[in-house]
Amino acid sequence: VFLHGSGAEGRWASNFLAAAFARRGFAALAYDKRGVGKSGGNWQGAGFEELASDAAAAVAALSAKPYVASGKVGIHGHSQGGLLAPLVARLGHPAFVIASAGSGLSMRETETYSVENSLGVQRLPQIEAQEARAFVSALMDVAYGGQPYAHAVAAWQKVQARPWAFGLPPETHAYWTFSRKIAAYDVLAQWRQVAAPTLLVFGEGDERVPPRPSAARIAEAYLGGPGTSFQVRFFPGADHTFRLHPDPGGAFAWPRTAPGYPDALIRWAADTVGLAPEAGRGSTRRFREPLQR
Repeated sequence: VFLHGSGAEGRWASNFLAAAFARRGFAALAYDKRGVGKSGGNWQGAGFEELASDAAAAVAALSAKPYVASGKVGIHGHSQGGLLAPLVARLGHPAFVIASAGSGLSMRETETYSVENSLGVQRLPQIEAQEARAFVSALMDVAYGGQPYAHAVAAWQKVQARPWAFGLPPETHAYWTFSRKIAAYDVLAQWRQVAAPTLLVFGEGDERVPPRPSAARIAEAYLGGPGTSFQVRFFPGADHTFRLHPDPGGAFAWPRTAPGYPDALIRWAADTVGLAPEAGRGSTRRFREPLQR
């Protein structure tokens, strides 16, 4: 079962991995997030508990299918899905967990890392870097710390002339309400309760989630609980989506998938559930069955 990343993500977002797993003999389930595609509801009004309960229901739905091996349904979550993975594991009791580019930091720390990298803070002159960090900190004060919107507006007015400064989302934008809803989420507390075999995967060039600090914190949490098997895989140079980008100063070339991805994920999952090598000629036929909650 493929968990969603952030934003309005539908089943299309997992097509690449779902097809790759299906060719290896897995039944792959990707579904529309609340309020996206053919799903009802509104993901912007939901918190992590609600989104995780949807994923746990998907695990139960797939597990009930007669063509699916009993007790062998696992989950894959990328980005925000990687954050949700341990909570889904607690609610849905999957056979295995793959958390891809999932943060092991607090929500505020993770978003700070992401926004500072999007502004290119590390490449700015010292004075501008200090200004940018103060601006981002003010945004986090509002999004995750409960400060009024005016606090962010005041910070933006100080830097609005800088080329890296971006306009604020309107006060009514879902970014603020959703951020406040998930601000207290403790991902490490969730990992301490996961017993299922777990694989973490990160791109070492990820600018949205800090790879090695996240891996270290999650490992400590998982290994301090009832966990049974734990592995971490890093893909050198890969970004948040496990893509390698050409040298900006070199000849034009398209980004490419990091070597070994997604094969490493599929091999690990197959080994974990005991999928025989001859099962590797699975069908990619798509089932469009309604899933009932």
